[in-house]
Amino acid sequence: MGQRDHTHEEAGYYLDQACMVTLSTAFGGICLALYFWKTDMLIRLLGRQFHVFVLISGGTLVGLAFLRALALWAQTRRKGHHHGDQAHHHHEKAVPCDSHGAGFHHDHGAKNHDHDWAPWRYVVLLLPVALFILGLPNKGPKSVAAAAEFIKSETQREATEALGLFSPSSLGWSQLTYVGFLCKDQVKGDVQDWDFRNLWPKVAADALSSDANDREQWKNKYIRVIGQYSPSLQSDRQFGLVRWKRTCCAGDAIPLNLPIISRESIRNIKRDAWVCVTGRVEFRRRFDELVPIIAVSSSHAVQSCPEDPNPHVEW
Repeated sequence: MGQRDHTHEEAGYYLDQACMVTLSTAFGGICLALYFWKTDMLIRLLGRQFHVFVLISGGTLVGLAFLRALALWAQTRRKGHHHGDQAHHHHEKAVPCDSHGAGFHHDHGAKNHDHDWAPWRYVVLLLPVALFILGLPNKGPKSVAAAAEFIKSETQREATEALGLFSPSSLGWSQLTYVGFLCKDQVKGDVQDWDFRNLWPKVAADALSSDANDREQWKNKYIRVIGQYSPSLQSDRQFGLVRWKRTCCAGDAIPLNLPIISRESIRNIKRDAWVCVTGRVEFRRRFDELVPIIAVSSSHAVQSCPEDPNPHVEW
């Protein structure tokens, strides 16, 4: 009985080790696949400054798994040359099996280890492998759903106060200025493409600048920028152009909302859809501060576009 129990223990031990080698290889392979192949998924998960660590981790895991597999293979070959009790590498003490002294069994005492294979140990470990096989995550962050309360209570209120479209007593954009804007022609002249990563810190800094020339440089200049569509709760002529600022990973991302005002109603665009906006950067006073907005002359200046492969902004 002792021989059979010990053989069963060893079988469980080797099966457990083989599973760990397989999982380590899978984790390492996933890291390498994310870095070299599924880069869009890696971009959604981590900031670019951490991608090199994913590469190093993948190579290390695969290398360690390979070394461990070699060690197990060598260990099983050595055991194949021994017979009977010599096949065991544990320290054993032979004691009588029963009162009749009919045989012996192995008493491991404190050195006995449970090497039984327990499949439940791998359920949690298999979860990231399953997610990778399913291709998740396969979408960028939601412009509103992931921070609904922030958008509703702060961003939308901020946009309304900044634009001051519908209240004559508003401290934002006056009705006279708004009417003047509606009379302007469609986009004329060159349109400059801007990356949101560069546009947001630029206009935010210019809004805070004490030098008016920093804001004058935007006058009569048209730009084009993309982001996620976050409709206003107050009007179909205004919405937020949202991107997510990330420091480390998707979990610490915060929404950046650039208010947009349109001459015409914006319809048939779904929440969180990616849009390309063409318009002018303007600075409007809200209470005691200036806020940047983008003013567009028609609904045609807001067009659906493909999703940015990197939905986050980092600086």
